[in-house]
Amino acid sequence: MVRTDGRVAGRLIGEHLLERGFRSVMYADYAGSRWSAGRADGLRVALAQAGLVLRLCDAPVPSLEGGRSAAAAWFQGRSRPDAVVGYNDMLATGFMRELQTRGVRVPQDVGIAGIDNVPLCALFARVVRDAVEEIPFGVWGTFGATRPRRLRAR
Repeated sequence: MVRTDGRVAGRLIGEHLLERGFRSVMYADYAGSRWSAGRADGLRVALAQAGLVLRLCDAPVPSLEGGRSAAAAWFQGRSRPDAVVGYNDMLATGFMRELQTRGVRVPQDVGIAGIDNVPLCALFARVVRDAVEEIPFGVWGTFGATRPRRLRAR
């Protein structure tokens, strides 16, 4: 069985965001998944190395509608994150679509990334597939990319 390492995926996405100049990152969490905590932990590790703190919001389901619902958290507070990482691609795409519906420009105003490499999501977002050299199998985003390089056997 081939699986992604969520903690490594989160850390690599976090490092990628930092390299691109993002400094305020929100993770759209889906608590109903055992993989979500690892992804959030990896993001926390990368951001902590830069002295930054991960912001969290909750998605009720890991779907387009769940992402749209989670996007409400982006509008709360005075400072808005300049990057969002969704638990999965569908959630990230729903999050992105809700922001765009409200006039937010993606990626000019906020960068969005998801994890899973769902081909259908590429229809809704500009996907850069060669920006990162070493991302675990199944990671992509509007400013991130995949090259399946590290597969771990269980």
